[in-house]
Amino acid sequence: MGNLGFWVFFYIVSLPANFATLESRLHAILVNFATIATAWALCYSLRAFYRRLPPLTSTSGIRYFGSVVLACIAAAIVWSGISFVTSMIILGPEIYGIPERLSTFNLGLPILAGMFLGWSGLYLGVLHWLTLKRTHDEKARAEEAAAAAELARLRHQTSPHFLFNALNVIRADIDENPHQAGETLDALCEFLHYRMTQPPHEEITLREELNGVRAYLHVMEARFGSKIRWEINCEDICLDLPVPIYCVLPLVENAVKHGLPGNRLLHITVAIASDTDSVNITVSNTGRWKQPTGSGTGIANLERRLSHWTGMEQRVSLTKTDGWVTTGFHLPAHCTKPSKPRPLWNPVSDIVPSVTRSASSVVPTKQPR
Repeated sequence: MGNLGFWVFFYIVSLPANFATLESRLHAILVNFATIATAWALCYSLRAFYRRLPPLTSTSGIRYFGSVVLACIAAAIVWSGISFVTSMIILGPEIYGIPERLSTFNLGLPILAGMFLGWSGLYLGVLHWLTLKRTHDEKARAEEAAAAAELARLRHQTSPHFLFNALNVIRADIDENPHQAGETLDALCEFLHYRMTQPPHEEITLREELNGVRAYLHVMEARFGSKIRWEINCEDICLDLPVPIYCVLPLVENAVKHGLPGNRLLHITVAIASDTDSVNITVSNTGRWKQPTGSGTGIANLERRLSHWTGMEQRVSLTKTDGWVTTGFHLPAHCTKPSKPRPLWNPVSDIVPSVTRSASSVVPTKQPR
């Protein structure tokens, strides 16, 4: 429709020039119509030809542009020939001599070829831009769908062994230490709520993320007792910053999984600090680094979700110093503008009204019982 509209406009604009050249208005209208209709049909044919060309690559550039130039020259020859024939039919050879017409035909070819080249450059430029935009949109939709699928998988990826062991610990403590059993049950409920709830987006506050981590570590402490010591140190200014959900927990789970072999003491430290450019999140645990025997998809998935959330490539760092293994990442400052604090569901106050915990309990220093 855009191509047809342009040539209709060009027909209206060029009509007065034909009125001034030709004495008969009818002849001027017919000649102008035949010329413009031919140009429109040729542009439509060129468009169909360009859509059938193979995609432009670094190796096919000469052939691609050569095909465009030849197509424009052919279109100019066809347009000049059809205009020559139609003017001869409509006006007759008696108005202008055939030699004059052939001279005009030869002189007009370079101009027409240049005009078709200009039109082709504009059309191919717009077509290339639309193709890139469509490819980018499709890639963005695919990444969003993959991120949503990964997030849904993570929400429901609570290990049956974790749940079975936690319930066994609670059952064992019910008779001997009912208060401890109640605290462990509260922590388990909070962790399950954190893992299985469906927020309207993949963004939560750092306070909520650390509450889930704290609940997980509390359950693991109840299970392993004095084998685990943990602490969470977070600057107060960072607590209400938005972060992607499940960004700290995978690192803590890895620290427990790979840092607690046999009877050794495991010390885990979660540290969050901010500077002018970023928020730095690290998880450190005692022990030596061992190459994972699995596929390592957990860290890769976290890097992919962080990259999707920040809009730039993100990597989880790994350092090994003096018997400690530290993993972490940096969130750019422009991605972590403070969000409005939202009320949190507190299983402790809901299930055991007599027990309360302050918001500062998100950053405790836990010692073994």
